[in-house]
Amino acid sequence: MNNTASKPNISDLRDVGVPCDIPRWLSLIILLAASASIPLALLYHSSNYLTSADGLADGGDMYSHFTEALHLKQQLQQWETDLWYDGVTLGYPIFLAYQPLPCCVTAAFMTLFERYVSPFLAFRWLFFLLLTAMPFSWYFGTQRIGMTCLQSSMVTLCLFSLHSWVDFGLELSAFRKYGLYTQAYGMITLPVAVGFAYQYIIYGKGSRDAVVMVIALNLLSHSIFGIYLVLLTGTIIASFLLVEIFFNRTAMNFASVCARAFDVHVTSLVYCGWWLLPTLYCFQYIGGLPWKYDTTNAHNISIVIRKLLSGEIYDFGRTFPFITLGLLTGLSCVFLGHNPRDKEAAHTDVALASKARQQTLYTWLGMSFFVSLILFLGRGTFGPWYDLIPFHSDMESLRYLNGLHFFGLLLFAVGSSCILIHACRFVTKVTGYTTDKVLVIFMLVFAPIYLSSQLVVLNNNLTVTEMSEELQHSLMKLKQYPVSGRLYGNKQFGIEGPWEMTFLPYFTRKPGIQTYSRGYHDTLSVFYLESFQPDLNVTPWFPDLMRLFNIRYIFASSSGVRTEFLQKCNLIELMKLDNDTQIFIRSPDQEYGYFEFVFVPGMVQGNLKDIRAVVRSLTQIYQVNAVLAINPKITSIYANVNVSSKDTQLPLKWYGSLSWLINSLRPNKTPVATWTLDGSDVSDDIFLESVMKQYLWQAVRSKVLKEITKNNEYSAIVEIPQEAFSKDFYSTEHLLLKVSYHPYWSCRYAKPTTLRYKENDHDDPKETDQEYEKWHEVKVHHVIPNLMSIVLPPGRHEVVCSYSNPLYQKLGFIIFLVTVTVIFTKEFLQMYLR
Repeated sequence: MNNTASKPNISDLRDVGVPCDIPRWLSLIILLAASASIPLALLYHSSNYLTSADGLADGGDMYSHFTEALHLKQQLQQWETDLWYDGVTLGYPIFLAYQPLPCCVTAAFMTLFERYVSPFLAFRWLFFLLLTAMPFSWYFGTQRIGMTCLQSSMVTLCLFSLHSWVDFGLELSAFRKYGLYTQAYGMITLPVAVGFAYQYIIYGKGSRDAVVMVIALNLLSHSIFGIYLVLLTGTIIASFLLVEIFFNRTAMNFASVCARAFDVHVTSLVYCGWWLLPTLYCFQYIGGLPWKYDTTNAHNISIVIRKLLSGEIYDFGRTFPFITLGLLTGLSCVFLGHNPRDKEAAHTDVALASKARQQTLYTWLGMSFFVSLILFLGRGTFGPWYDLIPFHSDMESLRYLNGLHFFGLLLFAVGSSCILIHACRFVTKVTGYTTDKVLVIFMLVFAPIYLSSQLVVLNNNLTVTEMSEELQHSLMKLKQYPVSGRLYGNKQFGIEGPWEMTFLPYFTRKPGIQTYSRGYHDTLSVFYLESFQPDLNVTPWFPDLMRLFNIRYIFASSSGVRTEFLQKCNLIELMKLDNDTQIFIRSPDQEYGYFEFVFVPGMVQGNLKDIRAVVRSLTQIYQVNAVLAINPKITSIYANVNVSSKDTQLPLKWYGSLSWLINSLRPNKTPVATWTLDGSDVSDDIFLESVMKQYLWQAVRSKVLKEITKNNEYSAIVEIPQEAFSKDFYSTEHLLLKVSYHPYWSCRYAKPTTLRYKENDHDDPKETDQEYEKWHEVKVHHVIPNLMSIVLPPGRHEVVCSYSNPLYQKLGFIIFLVTVTVIFTKEFLQMYLR
């Protein structure tokens, strides 16, 4: 039974007792004008953003998301459903990142229009459509929560006017500076999801299926926005309870509100299960936050408050911080409960219901703003205790700048509307016009003037980079160069732009090592790839790291690489891409590839994020062709070489059985490494020296005869002599695959076919083919730094390592698409038939 059925409809309450509002037709005109400001800005300044066939949309992450979506498009067109991207960071699984929906939508859009426009243009058109749709999502979202037409119009007018000192929030400059492409999807889905959830959870209004769907789409658009929506649901429930207790002196409907909130969120998680379950299962392999910079984890409370009051959060670089002033006015309205109303209708039943609705809205706005502010303070204020919040140990608290922008803009709308109505009432006393008429005239004049003043800013944040014909020709030559291997660039080489990090690997089809934007969200490999500095004084074993990561090419500025480094790494100049960028290649006498045989004399144990510093140091033993296994599931065999990393424990024996719980909740836990040789604890220096001596004069006897690589499959023909094999896991030679480890990789081997390898000229093809069909599965092991190894029996084998998404994920994705299509169709038909 719905306990709120007797309440007046929220749409009926919006205008009750609030005559000081603009008519709906005017708010829709302002909405259309705000949406049209993006195309008008591009048209007025003759921008080639929507016309350049080969131009690249500027912005750090933009480049990476474009190449990822284009790769996904090409894979799906080949009916490939095991989606692995090998273009950067030793590879990562596409559907196990933190934002699967934007990549899917972009790939689908490129496919839909590929007969008419290039992928570059399709990508920019889609982003352009996202920007023009944002005012609509914010307008209808704010209408759903019960804001007036004037307040919603103020939100849409100033949506693209936010500007912080870091350019990382819900601001247009964030796309140009950092290329936060997936955040654009969140900026569309979050307001709608908040509006639908607010109306349904509190008042029981709207379609449950539609609410569940938009919550699911918001989570799939950007998981951080999904987490934020869960927090906002908590503030919705708390605000409703406070108003019910202090305003209505009852809490009868509280249980039904909680039930609706629980229902829609749990159901939305079921909808997202195809992505959520495998992601959580493999969560420890996704990576996490390697470094907690001050710039990405906010500051202490005094600095944040100073930035807030000075306008640096909303009006950075602006002479008159009007959004900040409107926000502060809105906060005063929230605390004072002030809203200009018609006094004649103040005591009617409908007006009282409207007042309760307004109190709930204002309480929620104020509470959500301060919750966002507290979360934004992050480690700069709360230190390591901040990491105790679920899913926050690997999140930059700077992300909650989005929350401050979201609720700051809504509070600005409340405050600016209040100021505007009072100003119009003052004008009414002078001119004799009604307040409504003065308000309409003002908005008709102000809206176009303000929007036209923003055209330059809008145009400057939507730019395109085009390649010269000379550069295209050079990239084509490098693409055709036959030596297989990865391409490496580094800031120390004078190459620090996101363009080079992303598009040089993409255009040359030489997988990249470092990337500006894929970051720690996708794989553990990123920490190691970015922490090894190409400086022989800091990392003297860097030439061996080039072999470990199969680096064949280096790109650098003309004066970015020292001669000593080139000589020690056996690098020679291959070609010049342009006047300032050179390509170097490893000398051909350095033979290595994606496969290589190594020794695995021991293991490393510990949390995959806690052992990163230890593993980074352990890569030195690769100089003697050795690596260590990471948390091997080999319980019956004892390793003489062992490194373990565990958190320090407080001596809490007097707490008895609760000591483990206190230690697990204790922040700022420091992992301590224990180095063990032959059962005895030693120092790290002695450990490394002993392992290096053990294998210094011992050569690897197994050979890689041939290898073939493609996106999600690596195959090789190998030969393992009898003397190189041992049943002991730590004594036999391992075949190392230099690709990011993931649990969804599998490996099989068989006798080589006559087509790929022939033992001698007298082989019987039929007998060989029959033998070839007898595949044997072999376990894939995790080895340092974040690579894979397998153990093979003696003989010649063809080895195939492949990545595959689980079947339940593929079926779940199909069910999700069908469900979303059915709900969309049902909601559209119901709306059309009303």
